[in-house]
Amino acid sequence: MSKDEAGLRALVACDEPVTARAIEQAFLDEGIEVLRVADGREALDAVRNTDVPQFAVLDSLLPRIDGPTLVERLRVDERCKSLFIVLLTQESDSNGWRRARKVGADDALGKPVVPDALSLRIGLWTRFQAMQRAASSGASHDQVTGLYSHGLILETAQHELDRAAREEMPLSILLTDVDHLRQINDAYGHQMGDKVLAEVARRLQIALRSYDLSGRYGGEEFLTVLPRCGRANAIEVGERVRRAVMAEPFEIDRLKMDVTVSLGVATTMGDEHVPARKMIRAADHALYKAKREGRNRVEIAVSLKTWAGRSI
Repeated sequence: MSKDEAGLRALVACDEPVTARAIEQAFLDEGIEVLRVADGREALDAVRNTDVPQFAVLDSLLPRIDGPTLVERLRVDERCKSLFIVLLTQESDSNGWRRARKVGADDALGKPVVPDALSLRIGLWTRFQAMQRAASSGASHDQVTGLYSHGLILETAQHELDRAAREEMPLSILLTDVDHLRQINDAYGHQMGDKVLAEVARRLQIALRSYDLSGRYGGEEFLTVLPRCGRANAIEVGERVRRAVMAEPFEIDRLKMDVTVSLGVATTMGDEHVPARKMIRAADHALYKAKREGRNRVEIAVSLKTWAGRSI
């Protein structure tokens, strides 16, 4: 991807010259223009006084304005709502990721920065941006939830599975089902049910990484593609989604209701080519188990054998 083709810009805010240069080079290798600064105040001024970049890598320990504070200030700016922010941390992967998400960042990288890890983030993000543009131009979003349509999410799942097999990297599929939606429809009407689906979709997106891809798969089901995500991490993502949905009662048209979801997970390690429909059948089997075991839980498929589940 050339710079002219991409038209993308990145902000790198780091006061460690060696680290900053390595990050800058990773972007340049992808044809992405870089604006490099050495402290938080410079970074904030750069965003306010120029066109907002699409990507930002911010060191947590920046002078004048530290990284977490800078993230919070950027997120207040409406122009920065879609800015993809990676926070550099001194913590372990899981702790750093949680802290980054808490302040509004999309992802975290531990220091010292591993160039391949950053290149992975850049690659996933640029693919995500390309898919978003393609989806927008093709009007391929579900009108109720704003997520990808059934057809587009299936196409996306197969595309990412093919890539996972080529790169021999893990990928997981997450199938999310709204518990007892039929009862909500029967009691309050389908318009209320649609509003519940829209709120579930909103909470789902908050719980996911910015480059995870979700679509409305069926009436009350959502399909999510988790690139570069193994079994343990996929379960963690599923639990985040489950907790996000049930964290607060839904308040819709002066009604309060508790809503939960059940989730099924299927994972491939990228060591073979797997059709999307096979992955989804496996995730659907795990979802069926979650509902059979009482709902509001996450279950994972033990293998990718062809389940005798429904056709899709």
